[in-house]
Amino acid sequence: MDEVEDVEIGPCLNSRYLRLQRVHFTQNGARKYWDFMKTHDSVSILIFNTTRECFILVKQFRPAVYMCECARQGMLPDDETTADDSSQLGKLLPASAGITYELCSGIVDKPGLSLQQIAKEEVLEECGYDVPVESLQKITSYSFFGLSLKCFSTLLAVALKSSLCCCQTSLDATGVITLTSSPDRRI
Repeated sequence: MDEVEDVEIGPCLNSRYLRLQRVHFTQNGARKYWDFMKTHDSVSILIFNTTRECFILVKQFRPAVYMCECARQGMLPDDETTADDSSQLGKLLPASAGITYELCSGIVDKPGLSLQQIAKEEVLEECGYDVPVESLQKITSYSFFGLSLKCFSTLLAVALKSSLCCCQTSLDATGVITLTSSPDRRI
């Protein structure tokens, strides 16, 4: 997790996660266009462990966060560069620049499953907790750049811990952390 190596930048010609599109429209008599990205909706789960009296968060390396931070530091080629030339990349930031602490989350990409069932699978995959679907209560939903995000909450006890661990089941999770309500809340 401490080192990112062999970084290559290239065009994203085909992705199952996002698609860049352009919409053309007339607004108040003026012809306009706007670029947008089509992607999956998602679920997030706010997990509170009642036994330990703490929130459960997921610590993950996010390549997009990492690359944006490298760009902010001037370590990437100009946006106008279209070549797939990774030789322009010098020394980049440590992997810690791409670490996030976030709610357990996942994209809605499983036809036939309810949002609660997808949320249940994400809690098991990322955190190792096998929560009952009935324990997942919708607390809010919101839109962000056109995406629909649904947020659920669940209360759990340590006894619900599965034999699976996030490191065994999830490719992007690097750890599960707890956030207590104590005055010393360092992550």
